[in-house]
Amino acid sequence: MNMHALRRVHTYRLGRSLALAVPAPTRLLTTAVAPSADQSGPRRTPTLPTTQVNINTEDIAGGRLPPTISRILSPQSSAKFLNRQNAVTIVGWLKSIRTQKQHTFLHVQDGTHPDGIQIVVTGDHSALPAGLSTGCALRITNGTLQPSPEGVKQPFEVHLPPSSTDSPQQGCISLLSPSDLSYPLQKKRHSLDFLRTITHLRPRSNLMSAVQRTRHATQVALHQWFHAHDFVHIHTPILTASDCEGAGETFSVTGPPASKPGDPAFFGGSKHAVHLTVSGQLHLEMFAAAHPRVYTLSPAFRAEKSLSTRHLAEFYMLEAEMAFIESLDPLIDVTGKLVQACARAVSDADVVQVAEILAMQAGERGEDKRARVRAAEARVARLAEGMVERVTYSDAVRYLQGHKRAKKFVYPVVWGNDLQAEHEAVLADDVGGPVCVTDYPAQLKPFYMLPNQPSGEHGQTAACFDMLVPGVGELVGGSLREHDPEKLAAAMRARGMDPEGEDYRWYVELRKYGMGPHGGFGLGFDRLVRHLLGIDSVREVVPVPRYYTECRY
Repeated sequence: MNMHALRRVHTYRLGRSLALAVPAPTRLLTTAVAPSADQSGPRRTPTLPTTQVNINTEDIAGGRLPPTISRILSPQSSAKFLNRQNAVTIVGWLKSIRTQKQHTFLHVQDGTHPDGIQIVVTGDHSALPAGLSTGCALRITNGTLQPSPEGVKQPFEVHLPPSSTDSPQQGCISLLSPSDLSYPLQKKRHSLDFLRTITHLRPRSNLMSAVQRTRHATQVALHQWFHAHDFVHIHTPILTASDCEGAGETFSVTGPPASKPGDPAFFGGSKHAVHLTVSGQLHLEMFAAAHPRVYTLSPAFRAEKSLSTRHLAEFYMLEAEMAFIESLDPLIDVTGKLVQACARAVSDADVVQVAEILAMQAGERGEDKRARVRAAEARVARLAEGMVERVTYSDAVRYLQGHKRAKKFVYPVVWGNDLQAEHEAVLADDVGGPVCVTDYPAQLKPFYMLPNQPSGEHGQTAACFDMLVPGVGELVGGSLREHDPEKLAAAMRARGMDPEGEDYRWYVELRKYGMGPHGGFGLGFDRLVRHLLGIDSVREVVPVPRYYTECRY
């Protein structure tokens, strides 16, 4: 008799048409059991008691995940519930409760829809479960979806009939988790400064909920656009020995101390320092020599001691590199199309809701509030058009020098000096939308940028651009890259860098093996979300902000 365990075959059904037969590993799924002293015969091998799971691709939840409010209120689902009078189940958190003599109104939110949904309970409110308070987690079952009365903002609401022992399918409200009465997000106005003091609860505020939906929609739009245009997503490293910007504003990283004398350092005892990355660009260029279009959406870290509304110590950067390009035109085209795709993807309802919240924060009412909402809608509509203006640095300097506000500038406008935030604001505001400033002086830019041919008018310029947008300033920075190894090494030496050193030797070596002309850009993802929503500070669009003097949680 064969003493080896029989190999069982498991079948996993994916959707309705695909089945994979996977032989189960004998040594992992079986255990040989020795016979007891009073038993004889061969060993018995028990089988692992598995249960087959059928995965229905048409309904990814498989009936196991509760429906979201957004899905219930979608045109397809709402029509189904209205026409068939199917029972509705709602899960979420109680935003507010209002009682009347014959009705109780519960406003429930689950973060998937700007307005949440209203639950209308008919009958004596004493029948409601004890412990209902703002912030508690609820489940509402056997409700009916009905059109809201005329004049109500929400198109639909869920009705629960009065309790009745004659109806086994009566509506039910279950308290899943109570909320203490000290819950700070009661139904009243909360300042942005206050919300930042409760970062762990801030995601449940209307503002941060809209921000997170916008971040998600923006991220999805970016990935979809890149995928549709044959870009490959690269996971660039967080730990690095390189300082892409060369500014020295890096966070150093060290490993734990050696466990015993003579043990190597955590990173092998190499002479270079290890940092948190300030940019994934240099590593993206590795892959641009193998794939013509690559990108990454990754965190970056900069140790800037700044408390401005534009700077964070930890933020997200969208970076892309493209091979075989020899002018700035493709770079500017791609960045414009990306911003356009994101503007078209964000929810109009979220843009309006954020504008209304900001108006309330500013004490704006009536026409002032409506003006803010109109401005928000116009800003996103302008971005959705995909229009990008373009001007050279030299022309921008001449324009600013002759501007009516020139005498009020804190920093004089001089060719060869970098444009300050006040200068960028004038350019972007006067254009009224994205404007790309090209061909900055080479000495202002990093070592890897390709220099332009000398024009004779001013000093050496670089083939680069910054995209400026109103209210934010610089949103995108990009350039052509120097692809000649000798010229790159010379540029590095001119900046006091060692092209033969361990930190950058590999970067120069890329050029020795057919790197070819290429270019790329970096887009501040958090700044883009901030601009789409018209929020003043980048700290309000990041889930858990880290900046100078602040790194709680």
